[in-house]
Amino acid sequence: MTRHHLILCAALALSGLSMGSCTRASEQEQHTEAVQAEQNLSQLLENYFEERLKLFPLEATAIADSRYNDQLPNDISQAHRQQVRELYQKYLEAVNKLDRSKLDEQEQVSYDIFRYEMQTALEGLEQPWSLLPINQFWGTTLTMAQLGSGASNQPFKTPKDYRDFLGRINDFSVWGDTAIANMRRGMVAGVTLPRALSQKVLPQLKAMVVDNPEKSIFWTPVTKMPDSFTAAQKDSIRQAYTKAITEVVVPTYKKLHDFVEQEYLPKSRTTTGISEIKGGDAFYRYLVRYWTTTDLTPDQIFEIGQQEVARIRGEMEKVKEQVGFKGDLKAFFKHINENQKFTPYKTPEQVLAA
Repeated sequence: MTRHHLILCAALALSGLSMGSCTRASEQEQHTEAVQAEQNLSQLLENYFEERLKLFPLEATAIADSRYNDQLPNDISQAHRQQVRELYQKYLEAVNKLDRSKLDEQEQVSYDIFRYEMQTALEGLEQPWSLLPINQFWGTTLTMAQLGSGASNQPFKTPKDYRDFLGRINDFSVWGDTAIANMRRGMVAGVTLPRALSQKVLPQLKAMVVDNPEKSIFWTPVTKMPDSFTAAQKDSIRQAYTKAITEVVVPTYKKLHDFVEQEYLPKSRTTTGISEIKGGDAFYRYLVRYWTTTDLTPDQIFEIGQQEVARIRGEMEKVKEQVGFKGDLKAFFKHINENQKFTPYKTPEQVLAA
């Protein structure tokens, strides 16, 4: 209730007039404040979304927002990480200024989730992600090939689409140089991949090094240009992709491959768990919080896993007993897999139909 409203209600009370209108006015004002608070939160979330896409253009492409399809962020650079840190800090401070109590229940959930996301994201920036830019599961070296194949979410429907991806190819060279610089920093700091994983990265990188651009996975979209393209447009695209693959794609992957093989692999650690790197315990605890959204310790998570394995195994034993199977679980699994009674389907279509 505003100061003006309080004075008005006091005057009504002193004059002996009914307070009903004052109550209704108070309720209306509270409703207005709640609506305003929700609008503020909605606008904040919308503003954040727009600013985030500028820093994470691959996310924009993934949701079919084509405004940044020509950009590949150098997301492992210190400059980019600082921009991201400033974004998270800015919006954490902004959401903290909103009065949560004025939001309805659903908006409070949005408020809590967003605030948690900003706090967790800021904490994540303190972890050594940027010193481990390449691995066998994910990373820009794999993402670029997926996008460049034309089988992912990078569109190749118009001449502009083809030009857009050339922009990302050009940016990939800078990313590759930064990755090598960061990995060298990681070697000095004691933050490297396990040797077994470094070895698995090598064939992935080597597969991108071809002597003929038409053998590159990045050439695939060129072979599938729409019939609507003119002969001149097709010829221009062929020339541009030949140049990009020959002068940027292949040299970047080769540089990364040779670095990993000659410098990084010999310095890769012989241990396995992430806790074995410098600062790894804190990193691991962060990852547990990130993936579980709890404050449970790694040991507590492991204990839950042990209990669940025991519980599920117990359920399996009950089923085995119920059907009267004689033998251990291993034999029971073999029986289920091989007995036609349990596997009557011959084709994937039959499984889907059933």
